[in-house]
Amino acid sequence: MLRQVSNGAAALEKVKEQSPDLIILDLMLPGIGGYEFLKELQARGCGDIPVVVLSARSVEAKIIEMIKLEPNVKEFLGKPPKASFGLLLHNLLKTRPPLPS
Repeated sequence: MLRQVSNGAAALEKVKEQSPDLIILDLMLPGIGGYEFLKELQARGCGDIPVVVLSARSVEAKIIEMIKLEPNVKEFLGKPPKASFGLLLHNLLKTRPPLPS
């Protein structure tokens, strides 16, 4: 089930309460930033939850590579994500997209 939160602290609480199968993370979170959120997620023993990072801002290639080295980060994408975003999520969740009608 899709859950959305407005800041990093609320996201950490949701993770604690619900143990999600996947997290889509915006780096520009108020309060706890996206990178700090990743580190705190790992410190809390939740480093195995796959994370897809989205960012609307321009990020240097070396910073993107550093973030992609985090153990639970599976992909780093710009906003808006491309049409293949849904397929990426299905692959990470090991689900199948719906058949066309």
